[in-house]
This record gives sequence, C-alpha cells and structure tokens, in this order.
Amino acid sequence: MRTLWYIILIGLLSTAVTTLLPSCIKTVVKENPKGLRGNFRDNSLTKKSYKELKNYYLVLYPVGNNETITLDKDATVKLRLRNFAGKKIRIDEWYMKTPDNVILYYRPFNLRVKKFIAENWTKVSPKIEDKALRFELVLMPKNSVLVTRKLDFLKDLKLKKGETKKFLMLAELNLHSVKVRSSMFSIEVKQK
Repeated sequence: MRTLWYIILIGLLSTAVTTLLPSCIKTVVKENPKGLRGNFRDNSLTKKSYKELKNYYLVLYPVGNNETITLDKDATVKLRLRNFAGKKIRIDEWYMKTPDNVILYYRPFNLRVKKFIAENWTKVSPKIEDKALRFELVLMPKNSVLVTRKLDFLKDLKLKKGETKKFLMLAELNLHSVKVRSSMFSIEVKQK
C-alpha cells in the first residue's frame, strides 16, 4: 500500500512539473519580417561576452598528413584541440561551425623564423556570418576536438607541374575565454 502511495505521489509531481514549467519559461518573440511560422528568439538576449577561463591546459596542434598538400579547391589543414588538464574544461563560446573557431597565420617558409611576430604573418580569419550559432563545448581530461580549416589563401597560388612551395603556418583559437596558439608548423604545397 505504501509503495502504491509513492507511485501516485511521483506521478502527481511529474504531472505538476510538466504542466507548470513551460509557463515559467519566457520566450521573446520578434517581429516576423518574412511571414514565417513559429517563434523567433531575440538575439539581443544572447550572451555577448564570455569570462576568461583560468587554470586550463589546452593544446592546439596539426594532425594527419598536413606536410604535403595538393593544390586544389579542397585543400585543408586538420588541427586538434586537446585538454591535457586533470579536470574537465567547458568553453561556452564554441562556434557551432567548427572551422570558425580557428584563425590561421601563414608566411613563406624560412628557417630563420624562430619567434611569432603577428605583423610578419598573413592572418586568415574565418568569415563568420552575423548570427553565428554557439554552443557549450565540454572537454574531459585527455579528450579532444578535431577542427578542419580550408586553406582558401592557396586558391590564388600558381604553380607549374612538379613545382612546390613551402609555407610556415600557425593556428590560434578565435575565442575570448581561452588563449591557445599552436606551435609553428610547415606545409609543402604541390600542383596536382
């Protein structure tokens, strides 16, 4: 009898929560300029600034076969962001379109370059649309996320068959809450 009473009580509580909870949530509806159906959230309520994280150990580095890249419209570089800390890291401002999270820097290959000075490099920022969607990225210890960026700057490069050109590259997160930059790495570009 007591068990039946608990089951009825749990059923009543869950019914009350599912009935009352939607009335507590505020949805701000904007004007519908295109006559579309549905509710539209006002983007002015979205978070604009993100506090800087402390005590994190994130490393950004190239992975895969990035050394030799064939010159074509789909030339990409793959990067991995790994959490080497002993605790989970939560990044609230991670862009839903993963390539938007990384800025690339490049310059012609030179062995004498030992230090990154931004003015001496060409910066390639992602083309983020005005209402870029973000979500919360949680990286547990030793977990990582893969980011693939197109190398659009190579589309204007002219090479003869068999000719190659080397570049020094560097990647940096396009975020405010964490400051992470890769080490310099080189790529060699060849004609198909």
